[in-house]
Amino acid sequence: VFGCPDNLPGVQVLDASQPEQEVLWEISGTVVFAGHEFSELAGSVTVCMTVEDASKVDVSLSCEDAKPFVTVRASHAFTWASISFLQFMIYFIMMGSEEAYLIPGDIPWWRASFAALTIFPFGFAATPDFLGPSLTGRQGGTCEAILSAVLCGIGQFAACLTPIGWVDGIWYTWPLYSAQCLAFTWYAFWTLPLHIISGMYGRRYEETSRAISWRAHIGWLAWLLMGSFGSWLLLYGVAYFYIYLHSISQLASSIALTLLTSLVEISIVVGTVQLYNQLVLSNRPGRNGLTASGDQRKTLIVPICMTHAYAESTRLVSLVASNVKHPEWGWVAVLLLSFILNIAIRTTNSTRLLTYVVPSQYWWLVCPDAGTVLHNEVRLCFGYPRFVSLFALGFSNIILHGFEQWPLFNAHVMAIVLTALFLEIVEDVIVTSGVFATDSWKYRTASFYRGQHALESGQVMGFDRDGAQPSGPAIAFSGIRFLEFRTVVVAMAPACFFAYNLLTLLLGAGFVHGACDTWLHDEHRILDGIVWRSPLRC
Repeated sequence: VFGCPDNLPGVQVLDASQPEQEVLWEISGTVVFAGHEFSELAGSVTVCMTVEDASKVDVSLSCEDAKPFVTVRASHAFTWASISFLQFMIYFIMMGSEEAYLIPGDIPWWRASFAALTIFPFGFAATPDFLGPSLTGRQGGTCEAILSAVLCGIGQFAACLTPIGWVDGIWYTWPLYSAQCLAFTWYAFWTLPLHIISGMYGRRYEETSRAISWRAHIGWLAWLLMGSFGSWLLLYGVAYFYIYLHSISQLASSIALTLLTSLVEISIVVGTVQLYNQLVLSNRPGRNGLTASGDQRKTLIVPICMTHAYAESTRLVSLVASNVKHPEWGWVAVLLLSFILNIAIRTTNSTRLLTYVVPSQYWWLVCPDAGTVLHNEVRLCFGYPRFVSLFALGFSNIILHGFEQWPLFNAHVMAIVLTALFLEIVEDVIVTSGVFATDSWKYRTASFYRGQHALESGQVMGFDRDGAQPSGPAIAFSGIRFLEFRTVVVAMAPACFFAYNLLTLLLGAGFVHGACDTWLHDEHRILDGIVWRSPLRC
């Protein structure tokens, strides 16, 4: 029974005609009876002698995992993506106006405009709403959020402008990806202790901090960082491998790009749900009275959002980079393969097929869980951040140079970006319309799900006494919640940055911003990913 550990059970519903059957469902909280006439029930329910005493009983819901899962509202994602687009426009126009005419000795102050509009909102929410709750189970307050935003802004602008070398009049700085990593490290180093300290003066500190399972929370925080920001590096590696393989075999590289990005993406989603089960669910309550605290379903959605955006960006930018160097039509196969694969997954037709191929004892490998459902939910919003920086770069080039040249490098690159956007829209229309959706797998796998508790992350079906109800959601997805508007930027800002950072890594920042006539040679690519110089390396 899920409820306050100090209170007696709430409502349990059974089938009177089947006394040997287990409980059908139960409600968290406490049922309170007031009056002397209920004294005989004492010991099985909560009984108070007067109504006044009953009104003082704590009947609040203390089971965080009885709350529905969390997803992202499309309007919130669109708003933050629009702000990021405006930010990129300002940055690209300044870079295009200044970098090509930079001479040794000039200080590239305009590079600090890279995150001018989102860095403070990101800092305002990252620790108070995401990192902090994953570590302590408690959301940060307004004062903590404001101080965190200031620290984030200081770290970002300092990392962008502080020189790491000055040789022969040439100014050396961190590239923007390295600057982001350093700024985030600085931010986490100061704001996480700040979050812990501020909680010591909170109202519920005495109630929760002594019982918290720090091992579980630190492990959960470590995984969220890995899933949110570590997957960035994994997909960088996939992009490098694609560029290398493309020079050997166009067909092999096309297949590898689609499959490897999907593998990384699915691995992060599966890992997030599995560790949520092991570190959070299995520790409510934990051993020796320790427990995992707080609403961790709000933090669980962030790495899923980020990883999907990174994977989609990796596919697109890798195609762009390869076709900048060697324009050809092989990109059509990659986009179509990704389109078909995404349709099959999002409409659950792939699940239906796998249930016929995979033996029932191995259905645990292919049956959807909460991660699968949430992953499909965020695909609606987080397939589009990859276009933000590319469209901003194209429009800024039109503003700076008119139509004297292609807004994005060449005709093939323009075709790739526009086709990818068209297929993304068509994919979302097909999925939301339900044209190809199927629920037949739910009836086939009902026996697998019937053995799982209603609140487990693996339960995605609703049941009653007659079996599965495919038309209705599971309890955990009934009344699904939305991430707060201010927290969405924690996922959206890095999702929009990823495509630009990968593009500069593969082609060189000097070429992307028009300071160089050709892309960066392979022998200088890694160095340019570590250190930028002024003027930019060509």
